[in-house]
Amino acid sequence: MDLVTIDRFTSLAAANVARATLEAEGIAAFLADEIESQSHGGVRLQVARADVAEALDILREAHSTPREDLQPAAAWDESCHRCGSDEIYPVVSRARAYARALVISMFSGIAVQMLAFGARQAGIEISARLLNGIFLTLLAAPLLTAVAMNLSPRMLCRNCNATWRGNQPTN
Repeated sequence: MDLVTIDRFTSLAAANVARATLEAEGIAAFLADEIESQSHGGVRLQVARADVAEALDILREAHSTPREDLQPAAAWDESCHRCGSDEIYPVVSRARAYARALVISMFSGIAVQMLAFGARQAGIEISARLLNGIFLTLLAAPLLTAVAMNLSPRMLCRNCNATWRGNQPTN
């Protein structure tokens, strides 16, 4: 049977509820990585490839919406160049990368203010234009991160742990 991961859970209880919901509707569902869920990024809910669309509809109706950033490779129309698996996911979700860029931008702004204050205390004059340029660059960092994530996301094969950015290398 060809299984496809349709959702990931950090809680084993939530994964069991989703599996039970699917099985109550007559769809065979399996949980992968139950024992190593913390080290592998959560418990994976899997169904047969033929049941993917129906299973996703059932989960949406049951208000257990699967995460959109963990769609199977069919959404990207790719498979792993090394092992041929279609379980390919982004290494970092877009939301996490954007949040990380926002936090770095905020702390960088604070650091620039502290450096400018220290320079003024030491008698070094820093032009307002230079400071404004630095702040605009820091404010643009989250936007640039979002654009970079869309242009060339870093991908990971779940089966063989191969990673690549953008187009896969050919052997």
